[in-house]
Amino acid sequence: MAVSLELERKIENLKTVHEIVNSMKALATLTVRKVEGLLPTIRMYNDHVHQSMGEILSRFPYLAEAPAPAGGRTTYVVFTSEQGLCGTFNERLLDYCRGLEDAAEALFIISGKKGYDEALARGLPVLKALKGPVSADGIEIEVINLTVELYELYRSGAFDRLSVIFAFHRRLGEYRIISSRVLPPDLGKFSRRKALLREPLMYMRPETVLERLVEEHLLISLYRAYAESLASENSSRLRSMDSAVLNIERKMEELTTLYNYVRQEEVTAEVIEIISGYESLREGE
Repeated sequence: MAVSLELERKIENLKTVHEIVNSMKALATLTVRKVEGLLPTIRMYNDHVHQSMGEILSRFPYLAEAPAPAGGRTTYVVFTSEQGLCGTFNERLLDYCRGLEDAAEALFIISGKKGYDEALARGLPVLKALKGPVSADGIEIEVINLTVELYELYRSGAFDRLSVIFAFHRRLGEYRIISSRVLPPDLGKFSRRKALLREPLMYMRPETVLERLVEEHLLISLYRAYAESLASENSSRLRSMDSAVLNIERKMEELTTLYNYVRQEEVTAEVIEIISGYESLREGE
């Protein structure tokens, strides 16, 4: 009886875990769908900002002549996960960081607690740790605060270049890790964009307009990286949860089969014991 009770307890525990994992799957699915709904707009706005930078540079070409800083140190903002159970998501991002040509001289800002813990374990030079968003609603406030802080650090000369590393979301369960330079922006690339035929109305100095556009470029680059990463992270989590559900269900099936066998053996033993007792009583009469 003790064996069957222990098996029954294990089966009930697995049922509880199964319910928890399914709830996590539902939450991850909701997050992916919500972020996927935002991504087209974010990507479009990102293109609009770059188009505007191209416009101002085509009208005032001298703005693109500022020399890019030679040498110096690059700071990378790496967008990892705040929560766990997302497979090898963080490991792949940090492997990518290790493979950078300037990895030995670079500094890293890590968004996401789980990725930060993994980065420390690997000995990555972490300049700062950031709390990562766990839902689409949490992205905006993180982006605004980070944009202000990074732009001030950049203007004060704390670093020479800033790039973002994130998982570009392609479709459910599929992403590609990319690195994109944000500061200073590649003005030469933007100046090659085709200008609009109608000259825009301007009420500020061209230098001021460009500076505001660079700030907006930083903001939308960070916003996009957060959103792409959150969608990719939860896609990876869904794949891990699918695998976990299959393993749990397989284990439950094995334990249920074993429980039925053990319980049958126990019942048989009890019946034999009753019959033996009855036979003993009859013989005693």
